[in-house]
Order: sequence, then structure tokens, then C-alpha cells
Amino acid sequence: QYIKMNVTLYDQQTNRAENVVIDALTDLNVLSEAYFGIPVDDQLFTVDGVPVKMGLTLETSGLKSGDMIVVAKVNNETMVKPNDDDLEQTI
Repeated sequence: QYIKMNVTLYDQQTNRAENVVIDALTDLNVLSEAYFGIPVDDQLFTVDGVPVKMGLTLETSGLKSGDMIVVAKVNNETMVKPNDDDLEQTI
């Protein structure tokens, strides 16, 4: 089934927001680079502070139409993405 979803893409660094229509999570990568100039490799997406699992389909991602998706620019100096070991230690 083909889904289109209206979401707000919010750039944490510049406080800019764009209302966009996506039909795949990878659209977030393309749109964030186009609107905000954030390279795909430096993008981290969250909704209500929870990272968006980019490997999922739009249908299984848990995103809802109307969500605000925050994109942050990250790099290895500013943030270390957690691995499974880190997650186990925090439980």
C-alpha cells in the first residue's frame, strides 16, 4: 500500500521548519539536505526526543501524519551514536 504523510521537518540548528509530504523515510534525508544543507551522513532525526529508526518503512516507523520531525546535524566530534552495548547498560 502506498502511503503519503504530511509532516513538519524542523531544523534544530536554525529553528526553521518546512511542511513536507513524504512517502518514504529516505525522503527526510533528501529534504533535509535540500532545505537545510545538512549532509545525509550528518543527519539525526527524532520525534519527541526518540530517534527515528531509518531502516524501517514509513508504515512501520511509528510516524504519524502531523508529526514534527527534528533534524539535528551531528558528526563524530559532537555525538556518539549509541550501540547495542550502550543501550544494555542503561536499562
